[in-house]
Amino acid sequence: MRILISFSILILIVIGCSQKDNDAATMIDYSIPFEEEEPTDYMDYIQRGSSKDYEKDYRGAIADYNKAIQLDPNNAQAYINRGSSKDYLKDYRGALTDYNKAIQLDPSYAFAYFNRGLTKLNLYDKENGCLDLSKAGELGYGKAYDLIKNSCN
Repeated sequence: MRILISFSILILIVIGCSQKDNDAATMIDYSIPFEEEEPTDYMDYIQRGSSKDYEKDYRGAIADYNKAIQLDPNNAQAYINRGSSKDYLKDYRGALTDYNKAIQLDPSYAFAYFNRGLTKLNLYDKENGCLDLSKAGELGYGKAYDLIKNSCN
């Protein structure tokens, strides 16, 4: 018998961002049952990793993003999500590596620049962090400008 877990809330997460229109996040309905069996598709691993992030199981999320990257090494979203999990664990250097890879795969991905900028600020690299935030804003992620006002002046 399969165990079904139902998450009864909607959460705002990065997964599903359209890389063409650079939406920062999309709403995922976790009230839809999620089957507790081993995923077979990279998107299943990304979704499960996002659920683990929400539950603050960052190490478990990273393991799922690693699997997603094994299945699709050219998926920028998996690198961004894994980088975010590493940020929560204060592995800023590891997060930077993931954001750099996401930007290499999709140079127009605004949210990758935004996250990388935040991480650089956490590493006290204000100049380069602010440059990344500016690039995120130029690419359409408007929230970056709010952060620039507060952190880069």
